[in-house]
Amino acid sequence: AALQSAPEDYDLYFCMQNGHLYDGDTPVSTLKERLFDAWSHAIHDKLSIGRKDLASYSCLVVVSNVLDKRETREVIDVCLSESFLGFQEVAVHPESVAAIFTHGCPVACVVHVDTHVTSVICLEDGIPVPKSK
Repeated sequence: AALQSAPEDYDLYFCMQNGHLYDGDTPVSTLKERLFDAWSHAIHDKLSIGRKDLASYSCLVVVSNVLDKRETREVIDVCLSESFLGFQEVAVHPESVAAIFTHGCPVACVVHVDTHVTSVICLEDGIPVPKSK
C-alpha cells in the first residue's frame, strides 16, 4: 500500500539488504530507529505486549549468516537498550544454526539461496566446521 501512495507521504527504509544491515546513505542510528518502529509495532500492536512489560521478557534474534559483528551489535542494541525495546536479555543465533536445530539435525550443510546472497555453511552440533563457509 505504501508503494502505491504518493512518494511524499512516506519515507521508505530498507533496513536489511543482502543479509546486512544496510547503511548506504542512511545513518545507522536511523536504521536502528526504523527497526525499532517495525519490531515495536509487531510486539505492541500484534502481540499486545506493553512496552513496560518487555523488561521481563527474553528475546531470541536469528541473524543472517553474513551479518558481521558490528551489525549484530547494532541489532542487539535495539533489543536491549531501554531507549529502544528494553528486553531483559537476548540470545543471538545465526540462521543456519536455527535451521538445523529446527529440523533436529545436529550435523548438516545448510545452503541458503537468496535473491542477492547464496551461502553454504556446514555445522556440527551448532558449530561451524572450519573452512566450510
